[in-house]
Amino acid sequence: SLPSVLFQSSPGGFNAVKRNTVRLAEVWLDEYAEYYYESFGGRKNRGDFGDVSSRKKLRARLNCQPFRWYMETVFPEQFDPSKAVGRGQFRIAGGCLDWPAKLSVIGCHGLGGHQLWFFTADGEITREDHCMDFDSKKLEMIRCHKQKGNQMWVFEEKEGHFKHAYYERCLEWDGNELKMSECIDGDMRQKWILEHYEAKNLKLA
Repeated sequence: SLPSVLFQSSPGGFNAVKRNTVRLAEVWLDEYAEYYYESFGGRKNRGDFGDVSSRKKLRARLNCQPFRWYMETVFPEQFDPSKAVGRGQFRIAGGCLDWPAKLSVIGCHGLGGHQLWFFTADGEITREDHCMDFDSKKLEMIRCHKQKGNQMWVFEEKEGHFKHAYYERCLEWDGNELKMSECIDGDMRQKWILEHYEAKNLKLA
């Protein structure tokens, strides 16, 4: 689908595919264009996409629906980045959460890609249709199943903890690996900073 293509990582480099999707975003996506641009480091990296004024005039003349209407009415099952609790880089002392090929923390580069994450109102830590999953022993990225359980997390804003909702252990970076540990207030190895955080998107219990 169009949204699933646009809200995943953009291919590296400025090529014809990226040029055309930037043009599409400029004309059709309204405020959602910003979420697409975050996949490659923001508006400053759009490159030369040409003049789209005639396409914008055509859209206005046709009186087309806003893109939000498409997201909410035509394809409501598609993940909506505007409703994410957290998005962007998920930072911790030592770098940023990164995946694939390995779920790890590496230096923050500010270019989206493998470091563009979402924390959903359903408690998922997700990117590219995969969710962080913990089964009491193994921490991994697998396909999102929408059943919560092993893929349900709580973000404790004050301490910056990503706590597993069921096992009540916290996501920790010890400098070498990501692991699940007893939650400790003030431990910088467990203190995550979400680049964009929208508490208003949290679901009320």
